[in-house]
Amino acid sequence: MKVCMVGSDGLPLPSTYGGGVERHIWELSKNLAKHGTVVHLLTLPSKDHQNEEELEGVRIHRGMILHFVDRQFPYAHPSFDLYALVKSLDRSFDFDIIHAHNGPPGLAVLPSKFLGRKKLIFTEHTPYLIPLPTPPRVFGTSAISEHTPYLALLLSEARKRSIKLKILTASEAFVPKFASKVIAISSEVVDGLVKKVGIPHERIIHVPNGVDIDRFNPSVDGTKVKARLGLEDKKIMLFVGRVSGGKGVHNIVNALPTILESVPDVVFLIVGAMEYFSINGKFVPNRYYQYLLEIANRLRVRDKLIFTGPVHDDELPRYYAACDLFVLPSYHEGFSLVSAEALASGKPVIATRCGGVTDIVRDGYDGFLVPIGDEEALADRIITVLNDRRLARRLGENGRKLMEQNFTWESIAIKVKKVYEDVLNSH
Repeated sequence: MKVCMVGSDGLPLPSTYGGGVERHIWELSKNLAKHGTVVHLLTLPSKDHQNEEELEGVRIHRGMILHFVDRQFPYAHPSFDLYALVKSLDRSFDFDIIHAHNGPPGLAVLPSKFLGRKKLIFTEHTPYLIPLPTPPRVFGTSAISEHTPYLALLLSEARKRSIKLKILTASEAFVPKFASKVIAISSEVVDGLVKKVGIPHERIIHVPNGVDIDRFNPSVDGTKVKARLGLEDKKIMLFVGRVSGGKGVHNIVNALPTILESVPDVVFLIVGAMEYFSINGKFVPNRYYQYLLEIANRLRVRDKLIFTGPVHDDELPRYYAACDLFVLPSYHEGFSLVSAEALASGKPVIATRCGGVTDIVRDGYDGFLVPIGDEEALADRIITVLNDRRLARRLGENGRKLMEQNFTWESIAIKVKKVYEDVLNSH
C-alpha cells in the first residue's frame, strides 16, 4: 500500500520544535512505515534537510509552498500548486491513498479525489465546537484582533477585512464532506464534524493522537534541567505549548498569588514559542507574552515565572521529568498531545474541561479537570496536588498506565492502516 501523506501547513517535518499536528503526522508516518506501508510525506522546505530524502522509512518530498491570504492577518495556507505536486508524484509512484491533515492542505489536494480518482483520507485536528464564553477582562475589545484567546473570534475579525480569507475558510469545510473517510482525533472533534459540518457519523472514525511511551516515561532524569534553571529546591508547575491567549496561561498567572500562599516554593515553568511567524518570513513579538509580564509585575510574581522559549524535541522529555505537575488551562484543544506526553511521563495533569483533553485526563484518576477560565478552581486543584505527594504519585501512575494501554503510536498506526484497508476494499 502506497500513501501520500500531506503534511501540516505550520512547520517542516520532522519538526524539532514541536507543534502537536506536526508531531502527529511524523509519528504516524514512521509507525505506518514500520508496519509495511510505503509512506511519501509532502512537507515544507527546511534548511536543515534535503528536499528529497528518506528518514526512518519515510520518503520525504519538501516542496509545499505557503501563501498568506491577508497581509494584516497572517493566515497561511498551502498553495494550490500542492495539487500539481501531488499529481506529479502520483505519476511516478501511483498512490493508493492520499491522506491530508486539517483544512488548508486538504483543500489543496481535494481535486485528487475527483480528477485523479484517488481515495482521500482526511484527519481533522481542530474542534468545530469551540466554546466562546465572555472574553476575560485582560483583553480589551479594541484589541481583540491582537489579543483574543479564541481562534473563532480572531478569524471572524479577519474575515471582515478579507473576502478571500472568508471564501477560503468556508471552502475548507468541503474537505471532510468529500473525503472517502474522515478521521477525528477526539470525541469533541467528532461532535463538531457531525453537528457543525453535517458529516454522517458513520463516515467518521475516532482515532486519537498517540504518544511515544519510550521517549516519555517516568525513568527519564530531569535533574540536569532543574540544575540548569536553578530549581533544585523548587516545586515546578509545567506548561508546554505556544504562549498564546487560547492556552489560558494568564489564568495560571492570575492564580499564582493564591497558590503561593499555600505552596511558597512553587515556580511556573513555561516552555513554548513566544513569537509569531509573520507574513514577511520573520518572527515578530508576541504581544500576549508582553501582557503576561504586565500581569506578573502587577501581582508581584514575575520572579516565579520562567520562560524557556521553544525547546528541542530531544530535550522535551527531561522537562516533563523535572516537573511536579503539568497544567493546561486552555480554552480549546483538539486533543492535547502535551497532556498525553505528561501522563506518559508519569506526571499528574490539571487541565480545563475542553476539547479532547477530556478523552485522556480522567477527573480524579490521572489528574483533575476544572471549568474553563476558573482561576479559583485551578488554584485549589494545583495546591491539593502539590501538597499531597501520595496523591500526585497515584495520579501519575494511573496516567502512565492509560497511555501504555490505549495511546501508543504503534496502536494508532494500526488503526489508521485499518481505515486505509477498509476504504480500498469498499469498492
